[in-house]
This record gives sequence, structure tokens and C-alpha cells, in this order.
Amino acid sequence: MMKRVVLFTLAGLLAMTTPALAQSAYDGVWKIDLSSAQLPDKPQVWSLEDGIYSCSSCVPAYAIPADGQFHKVEGYSYWDEMSLRIVDDRTIDDAQRLKGRQVNATRSQVSADGNTLKVTWTDMSTPNGMASTGEAAMSRVAPGAAGAHAISGSWKSEAVASISENSLIATMRLADGVFSFESGDGYSFEATLGGPAVPVIGDLAGATASVRQLADGSLEEIDYINGEPTSKIILTPAADGSILLRSESLKLGTTVSYKLIRN
Repeated sequence: MMKRVVLFTLAGLLAMTTPALAQSAYDGVWKIDLSSAQLPDKPQVWSLEDGIYSCSSCVPAYAIPADGQFHKVEGYSYWDEMSLRIVDDRTIDDAQRLKGRQVNATRSQVSADGNTLKVTWTDMSTPNGMASTGEAAMSRVAPGAAGAHAISGSWKSEAVASISENSLIATMRLADGVFSFESGDGYSFEATLGGPAVPVIGDLAGATASVRQLADGSLEEIDYINGEPTSKIILTPAADGSILLRSESLKLGTTVSYKLIRN
């Protein structure tokens, strides 16, 4: 979940056009400022009752048995199987696999009063083989059905408490109209400004990225999977030397924004 936010929003950090050999204002090492994150308002809607777990807000929506076994799920680029296990009346564990390889594991735990949710995850899909971990908090927007597991209902993202250091860092350089990007997790690409989409090396879904400069000087990145645009990223330099980043999921219709600061 969080990997896509970290990777493909950072991947949009491109420099404005500068003379050859001059250092771009975007050159260097950058880090996400988690405290500045503005998370999506759209709630996640889950249900767990009668042994079936479902996500109606997901695109596409799906439902699987909550039996701890992996089950096929269609329509997702980064995983094709999912398992869900009930730990207790307030806690569940879920995991995803892609082509038989486990790529993610998540624990979701509802507070005793039923109003907050702590989500911890481990992303095992990074190209450099270093698992990335994180923790986020959500708040209840609406209850689930009477008698359903506590995870049931609508939940809104409130904050990302932590993400592994490598997943927050990216090194970038712009020279002669070519932008180079490499994340701490091992994802990388080189794209010509205004040129065609190029492969994101290490991406399990074979994503590509194209970049261009907008009329107001902001920069726009479009990410694609199988030729279909999946996200749009707008970057605007700030007076304090940070970068203001806004990432829109074209599939979900949600946005995330935050600052990037020099590391």
C-alpha cells in the first residue's frame, strides 16, 4: 500500500530546465517529511462477518474467505493472491503474493474503544531485497454491521507514523535534459523531459514514467501500467527550499500531498 505512495510520488522529483552543466535546484538527496503529509479523505470500507472479508471501497472490490489461506484476486497489478487471518476480535493479519512470491504482510488492530485503527506493514517487494516497514493510524468514520468483526466499517487515514528510512529517501540528478532517479529501496529510471515514458527498473508491475514541465513552471509526472495512466504527480518548489508534492491516483480518485526536504 504505502510503497506506491513513497516510490511513485518521489519518482516525480524532476528539475526545471537549467543550462547544461549547471546544478539543478533538485539535484541531491531528498527525504519525505511525514509530519507534513495530507492523506486522502476518501474512507476505506471493509467488512468481516460470517467468515468472509471484503473491501467495497477497493478498485476493483473483492471478497475472500477469512481462513488464513491465499486466494486469487483479479484486477491488481502488484499482487494476485491474498490471505486474511483473524487473530482476535479486534485484530487481523493479511498478506499478498504475486506469482507465488509474498510481497506484503499487514496487521490491523482496532483500539479497545473501537474508534481508532493501527496498521503496521512489511513490504517485501523492494528491488534491493531490504524489507520496508511502516505504521499508520486511521479513525472510524462509520460502524460495521451488528455482530461483525471490529475491523468492519469505514475508516479514514489520519497519519503515517513511520516508514523505513530507505523508503523515504531518493537521490536525483538532472543534466542535459535527462533526469536520473534512484530510491533507497533500489528503484530507478532515467527520463528525458518531454520524452516518452521509460521503464521504472525494479517495479514488479512493469510501470513506466513520463515527465514534462508545465506552463507555470511546475513539473508533472504521469505513471503508467500496461500503457494505462495510473497516477499524476505535480511538484512545486517552495520558498523554504523544500518541494511541495501532490500525487493523484487516477484509478482511486484520491490525492496525497507532503513536503520533501534535503537530506
